[in-house]
Amino acid sequence: MIRLGELELDPAFTTVSERREWRDTACLRTARVNGLAAGHANAQQREAWLDRVWAAAEGDGVSPVALSLRHGRVLWVRPVRLAREGHHRTPDGAFTLEFAAVDPREEAGTESVVPWPITTRDADTVLFSHGTAPAPLTISFTAGDDILWPSFSDGTRTLRYQGMMAAGQTLTLDGAARKVLLDELDVTAQCSGEFPGPLSGGELTLHYRDDLDSSHTGHAVVRWRDVWW
Repeated sequence: MIRLGELELDPAFTTVSERREWRDTACLRTARVNGLAAGHANAQQREAWLDRVWAAAEGDGVSPVALSLRHGRVLWVRPVRLAREGHHRTPDGAFTLEFAAVDPREEAGTESVVPWPITTRDADTVLFSHGTAPAPLTISFTAGDDILWPSFSDGTRTLRYQGMMAAGQTLTLDGAARKVLLDELDVTAQCSGEFPGPLSGGELTLHYRDDLDSSHTGHAVVRWRDVWW
């Protein structure tokens, strides 16, 4: 089923064509949706349906619109050209919607969430992605007791918070924004190294490590959305 925002378009009456064009190092992706407004009892019902399609394609006029062409995936787009047609002698009509992608990659409609209990100084967890493009990770770690110098690594890149966490405090590594928060305080400047990830198709093992004088207790949660080219 093709979905435009919250509106589902019947694939029996809808066709989609996509195009990708590389300009220098940027990929420009466009989508064209052609559909029939068929099966309506009268022209008034047809126009009401086309109004719904129009509203879904335009969104709020500010934010990108979610276009889902494949199950479980979303392409964020902006409308470029919208056209509609109503037949005078029948209750049928048609529409053409042309969109430009804000990002040429599709992302998962739902977020992947992996809980990760921390009970030792050295702890690992394994992540798996079905996507084909790099997906940034968000790691949230809540201390069970005092924690000194916690770090997270993917085996190649390691990010270390050079400070102390009290019980109940949460350290958040936001790989997309490249920021680290301790509760709501930005502590990026107190960190060294590189953000672990991104996750790109297949497995990735994350490693946790802290100081010898830490309690080695807490609970982490790793979040990401699979991404496809």
